[in-house]
Amino acid sequence: MQPSASRSAAQRTLVTILLSAVVGWGLFVLAIYTDIVVESGLTPEQLYGVDRVDIVRPSKYLIFAAIALVALTAVWAKNRMRAQLASASPASRLTPTVEAFAGSVVIITLVLSAIMALSVFMSSFFDSSSGVEVVTRVLDTYLPIVLFTALAVTVLLAGFVFTRHIPRVQLVDQPAGHGHAGLADPASVHAADSFGHAGAAAPATAVEAAPDPAAQRATALAFTVPIIAVAAALIFGLIVYDLTQNALPVWIWVIVQAGVGAGIVSGTIYAAKALDARRLHMSRPAGASVGAKNLNLVLSIIFAAAVGLMSLGYGASAAEQLRVNTFLSISAYSNAPLKENGEFDLTEGDEFTVMINGYDLQRNSDVTVTLEPGSTVLLESEVDWEGYLGGEASLPPELESGEYTLMLNAQGADGVELEVTLAVTIDDGVISLPDGMEASTSDQAQQIIAPTLGWVGRDLLPALLMILLAAFTLFVTLNGLFAFKSVEVLRGVVQWRWVEVSR
Repeated sequence: MQPSASRSAAQRTLVTILLSAVVGWGLFVLAIYTDIVVESGLTPEQLYGVDRVDIVRPSKYLIFAAIALVALTAVWAKNRMRAQLASASPASRLTPTVEAFAGSVVIITLVLSAIMALSVFMSSFFDSSSGVEVVTRVLDTYLPIVLFTALAVTVLLAGFVFTRHIPRVQLVDQPAGHGHAGLADPASVHAADSFGHAGAAAPATAVEAAPDPAAQRATALAFTVPIIAVAAALIFGLIVYDLTQNALPVWIWVIVQAGVGAGIVSGTIYAAKALDARRLHMSRPAGASVGAKNLNLVLSIIFAAAVGLMSLGYGASAAEQLRVNTFLSISAYSNAPLKENGEFDLTEGDEFTVMINGYDLQRNSDVTVTLEPGSTVLLESEVDWEGYLGGEASLPPELESGEYTLMLNAQGADGVELEVTLAVTIDDGVISLPDGMEASTSDQAQQIIAPTLGWVGRDLLPALLMILLAAFTLFVTLNGLFAFKSVEVLRGVVQWRWVEVSR
């Protein structure tokens, strides 16, 4: 390829990347517009509240198409420019510039893919999925995460692992009157050919060693295993969240983090295996292998920092569980006008609402609100896993005039039965609260409870495992070759024992 043809090819490649970015911008704008169309006519309660309706947002797929278009175009451009650089023909000075620009675009799209996958996870994690159809949940949450993960894996492999190798060209010079071989830089040969210095060197032959399949396969796994492990852990967390309809308990977080950590450790071991394979073949470590090792190192540092912070938070929370500062309250309010004397004049359509809340209560214990006399149960609830309580109920309609008592019964974290009462007077449709609108246990003193085995297993142990997991992941990634050798030794011992047993 002549220098002019090489420059024209580089220019066309650059234009293609830029055009893909323009089309991707259009797809992004279209994605925002589809959200507006899909959400038009829906109230905030239907979008985010208790009356939430099932929606599959096409915007996630349009954004995926935009990122995929730019990413795959950049991968194609990067590999095309590498092919020019690897050929024996002289390349334009624009070729390495376009190749570097395409590589930067590939990295940017990888970051965007990761951000979108995490964004879908976090938005779905914090939004209530109660009552959402399985098909809607799959199409709106699980499938987009899988697609963005698959795109990241594909771009990594096509853009950095299975790429054309640019060799150190070996030249066999045969000047007249000399009978020896030498080495020359391909750039100097290209320059000599371009400027017509025919006597400077004889035609050059590029000798490129075939890539080692084992090293290439290990490099591919070093890139892809951590990404797949992260996606699998996120999906697992969402499945647990959908099944339990609760925020993830600490033990589920430990399992998710263990999955992510195992992926990073596996990626580090595969990267060390790739580097070791190239050393055995007496070749210089490829940039992809070194990049895979560095990628897993960076991931391990970020992972250890995040898990370490979570461990500190859960450790502090575990210690706080030993301090009992039980609070329990019951209050009442109405949308009816409040008179100066503290009475509510209920008319048709007005509701009188009873609200309860509390903390430092016995986990998963039962809570009831009854109306006396008559022992009418207004509300039956349960304290959540963290010891918090919240709920609302309404007074039965058409209550006869008289004096009533709202009774809230719960159990403190120390096992003590608690009861809070609120007096209510009804006089021909007019409701008053003679003792005020709220009653609580706010005047109780703080107490300390002794650590128990249940507390260790439920609160302290998960936090301890988190910090150990962060430390172990960092140790393995910083000593990747040591970890790889340890795995090889362990595998050899297992195989030897299997042979001994088989005999």
